[in-house]
Amino acid sequence: MPEKQSETLNELKKFIELEQSLQSITQDSGPFRKHLPVVQQAYELWRRIADDKSAWVDEARKSLEALAAIGLETAKKSLTEPQQSEDNLRRALEEAVDEFYKRWRELFEEIQATMTKARKQLPTSIAQGISRGIRARAIEPTCQAVEEALKRVREFRETIEEKQARETPAGRRKRLDEFCANHCCTYENVYTSAKVSRSSLHSWLNGKAPEAGKKIERVLAGEIALKVSGKRSSPSRPEGS
Repeated sequence: MPEKQSETLNELKKFIELEQSLQSITQDSGPFRKHLPVVQQAYELWRRIADDKSAWVDEARKSLEALAAIGLETAKKSLTEPQQSEDNLRRALEEAVDEFYKRWRELFEEIQATMTKARKQLPTSIAQGISRGIRARAIEPTCQAVEEALKRVREFRETIEEKQARETPAGRRKRLDEFCANHCCTYENVYTSAKVSRSSLHSWLNGKAPEAGKKIERVLAGEIALKVSGKRSSPSRPEGS
């Protein structure tokens, strides 16, 4: 039992650490998702052949202003340069887009490392489905995959914590009280149905008497028939509880 509890605590610790890492990545990736349309527009403008050079230059300047507004230093620098020919503007757009994706690649390395840990913690079928969305140049699918991983990791962490709470003295007493309320029975009905003593029930409530506890758990699970005799008033608690 202690070894099993230690394994559960270790697993819970890993899920908590993984959840924290994924939360951090989700926050860090937010600006990339938000600013992606601005960068995509700049990229398309950089690739476009300028039929009307004057109109293209105006668009390029506005695009660089938008890129500068999201914190891209190359775009800010280009706007201070006196010579803003089509070639210079096209080069500035390319450099700003490259700067954006360079920053993304740095975060993507962290995403890959964290998702590798997630694949080890999550069931294979879930991990494989999430991993398909992780791609270096695909920002939106990658962010969605991270969010899905975070959701799944949180669910597993909560499940482990709920199981742990069930096995605490307070958790066991709550389950026993709920069982008695739902079945209109007393504590005595439970321990006599399990064919254990009242003191064994008390020990089980405090995390002891593992063999007697198995029988009590079977009564609560409906695997051992509950025998109720007489009229129930309220659950009778074990002495000393």
